[in-house]
Amino acid sequence: METWFGWTHHRGRGPDESLLGEHPEGARVVDLGCGRGLQAAHLAAAHRWRVTGVDESTAAVTQARTRWHRIPGLEFVQAEVVDYLTGDGPPVDAVYSRFGAAWFVDPQTLLPAVAARLRPGGRLVISHVAPGFREFEIPRWDLPPDAWRELLEGTGFGGVSTESVPCPSDCHYAPCPGILIVCAQRSSPS
Repeated sequence: METWFGWTHHRGRGPDESLLGEHPEGARVVDLGCGRGLQAAHLAAAHRWRVTGVDESTAAVTQARTRWHRIPGLEFVQAEVVDYLTGDGPPVDAVYSRFGAAWFVDPQTLLPAVAARLRPGGRLVISHVAPGFREFEIPRWDLPPDAWRELLEGTGFGGVSTESVPCPSDCHYAPCPGILIVCAQRSSPS
């Protein structure tokens, strides 16, 4: 099956997976809120990284395992993401959340767990619909760039950058304020 990666919900719009950093084959990457696993499958297949997709939904993880079970280095875990990050496991090179857990889990709880699991210099990348879109009734952490910067820097991340990607006029979330992408690097211990 064909895979693709993108930080927005529009294929080919916005930056690609290079935001996760340069990593050798076998690098460990975690997808927080992987859903049915398309993004994780792409990273494992295209880069030969060891990718773990984590999602609370049993149905989503079952679908991901069924669809992508033939890709080496790819696994899906049904768990709450903070429990997964704070559990036993090796350090990881990159963590990302594409419309996933970082959008739904309190960052004051999530970010320390991510920082504890990331290697020094490891990258965290988050994307979500920009603040201001209120069509969903589920509480979300769709914070503005300055709030993300403050939270990330207060949790041991540096090199924080943000980018807004406008949605096309035919976006199915119209009127959509665009997609916010937040990148940060775990600082080295002093």
